[in-house]
Amino acid sequence: MLLTATPEQEIVVSPTMAASPVTSAVVQDAMVDAIRQSTIQMVNAIREGQSSILSAINANHRDMLNVLK
Repeated sequence: MLLTATPEQEIVVSPTMAASPVTSAVVQDAMVDAIRQSTIQMVNAIREGQSSILSAINANHRDMLNVLK
């Protein structure tokens, strides 16, 4: 789209107006991918934590059973 202005008109160009749609899409895709990757890392960390807790609970249970023998 070609913009023309006469000397009497003020022209204001914001960063969002100046950015190309392709650049915005690429930046948005990168942000979405970064959020997805960090979410996957967080889920994996939570699963590892749960696994560690369950292992500790099971180990304590086995220790108690050995004491009762």
